[in-house]
Amino acid sequence: MSPTLRFLIGFAVVYFAVGLPLNAALGPPGMSSEYLKEFKADHDRYLEAVKSDDYKIWNERKLWGKERPLDVKDPALAENIVIVSEYEGREEFIAEDRRRGRYEIASDVFKVIMIVVLLVRFGRKPLLSMLDDAVSEIAYRIQKAEKRSEEAE
Repeated sequence: MSPTLRFLIGFAVVYFAVGLPLNAALGPPGMSSEYLKEFKADHDRYLEAVKSDDYKIWNERKLWGKERPLDVKDPALAENIVIVSEYEGREEFIAEDRRRGRYEIASDVFKVIMIVVLLVRFGRKPLLSMLDDAVSEIAYRIQKAEKRSEEAE
């Protein structure tokens, strides 16, 4: 078995040996099934409200540096604002959102570490040879310039 194949098999084993327990410990990346069992109907209403075009426009006003009017004239938009603010204020939603945030951070850190390992393993030789070639070229040019300088004197 070649060293590269052995490394890739080991890489895959480590990826699954660490990734699966990470997923089991911190839960799924989305809303957990336990949370959705209890709040499925509310969560669906929340998603419907958040995805409505009027709510998106109203919510993005803060990104534009404008005040978001609280006295909205559209009753559907006003209802969506109330649904979202009440839903996001629940302790259960806040706890689930924190869990999802921890999962995303841990997952991203793990993936970055694994990418760095791959880059070091497979990118080190080409990068070092490229740098050696550049150093050799610079040394050659310096020698050539010194030789021309001596000839000019």
